[in-house]
Amino acid sequence: MQKRKQVIVIGGGLAGLSTAVHLCENGAAVQLFEARACLGGADELME
Repeated sequence: MQKRKQVIVIGGGLAGLSTAVHLCENGAAVQLFEARACLGGADELME
């Protein structure tokens, strides 16, 4: 029985989010850390 991999992703921009999703879809336990209150990095929408 394989142990589930635990991964930390730093940064909630487009690359960090897509990496976290890919890892989750492949069975990893992912923790995502972002400095800002909103995710999206440079793609965050401004009002």
